[in-house]
Amino acid sequence: MPDSVPPVVVDAGAGTGIALEALVPLLPQGPAVHAVDLSEDMVRVGRETFPTVHWAVGTAEEYRASLDSAGLVVAAQAYQRMDRPPYVRAAARNLRGAGVCTVVQNNRDHEAGGFASEYEDLLEEFSPGYRRDYRAIDVAEELGERFAQVERREARWRRSLTAEEFVTMSERAGGAADAAVGPRGAVRPGRPRPAANLKFSSTPG
Repeated sequence: MPDSVPPVVVDAGAGTGIALEALVPLLPQGPAVHAVDLSEDMVRVGRETFPTVHWAVGTAEEYRASLDSAGLVVAAQAYQRMDRPPYVRAAARNLRGAGVCTVVQNNRDHEAGGFASEYEDLLEEFSPGYRRDYRAIDVAEELGERFAQVERREARWRRSLTAEEFVTMSERAGGAADAAVGPRGAVRPGRPRPAANLKFSSTPG
């Protein structure tokens, strides 16, 4: 991030601010943090959780147009839902010289088989319009159309969940709890969930 007082950060498609929980403690002192989401309900919860953040309802493209510049623009678990070409163009325009545009994706490993694959089978069967590959996007290539330098990082991690934790996770992910639970016994408590955390960072050219 460029040196600025205070640093300006935009969380695009922020939801209730889940990404801010990890991001805010890492920022330099006195950041001006902005969060924007299309959902009024999400923004209302976000305001209650992060009262010092500047919250707004709307699209990231429209909101960033109202800002002079930013040092960091983040899209965490939201990039696939955006009108991506305008979003990337707006990010490139809005970032100051050494600013960073970051896309964070947290994806299940569909190739691992077992419960991870069975869960996706349930979602595809009971969630109309859902496809397990809906985040199969070449983010680096899309960012490379507007940014001279693109860096891709990947980390693999595993997490064990109880049945209750799994249902809660599914609800937060989009209301797929019924499909996630399925027939009695479909949820296997404590079984590791393989996943990949994909992070793409870039600086404007």
